[in-house]
Amino acid sequence: MHEDVEAADRMIADLGSLMRAAYDSDSQLLVPLARELDWLRGYASMMTERFRGQLSFELQVAPGLDSVQVPRLLLQPLVENALRHGLPGGRGNLRVEVAREGAALHYTVSDDGEGIKDTVIKPGTGLSNVARRLELLFPGAHSFALAALSPRGTMVSLSFPVAT
Repeated sequence: MHEDVEAADRMIADLGSLMRAAYDSDSQLLVPLARELDWLRGYASMMTERFRGQLSFELQVAPGLDSVQVPRLLLQPLVENALRHGLPGGRGNLRVEVAREGAALHYTVSDDGEGIKDTVIKPGTGLSNVARRLELLFPGAHSFALAALSPRGTMVSLSFPVAT
């Protein structure tokens, strides 16, 4: 913070925006995708600033999805998990894709980090909470998978129904 005051100011502003966004939609289970992506962009901005020059973040969203209602704060824990476990030290590439296929919305979060040996989702904080939320919101009508990428990296993919 003392070495780069401008970067610290940007991160504090991003954190303030994230907290306001979380508070503003605290009572809502579903929010427009545009709001979810704004939250994610703020979080990614803080992380790319924190790991400046080491972390590449790419967000690819199919057009026309801004108003689709999605579970609030579902993407951020997936990205946080990728940073914590796949890209420790913030070195590498992180990609988030959002696309619609028929009546389902698909999220894919992938990294080119260390990879995983076990694709079973274990009880913990991030991934198991996302899996549980999907089951509560869309019982039997969602997918959630964890996969190793070749030659290295990890991918989390999920889908859930959305209104047409």
